[in-house]
Amino acid sequence: MVDERGNDVGERHPGEAAISRALATRVITAILLHTAAAMTPDGWMDSGDLAYWANGELFITGRLKGLHH
Repeated sequence: MVDERGNDVGERHPGEAAISRALATRVITAILLHTAAAMTPDGWMDSGDLAYWANGELFITGRLKGLHH
């Protein structure tokens, strides 16, 4: 996490999430490889995220895989 000047911010401080080019490349590759498996028959992608809409914004609250029934 970094502030508006690109300086690291401490734990539990808000900032912009920044990732390295190498990590971004690996993440994008993984997403592309798994996208086909995540597509529903009617053309939607199942993200596995739990979320809600409020005032036109999307808030991610967790992951389905992280829940235990």
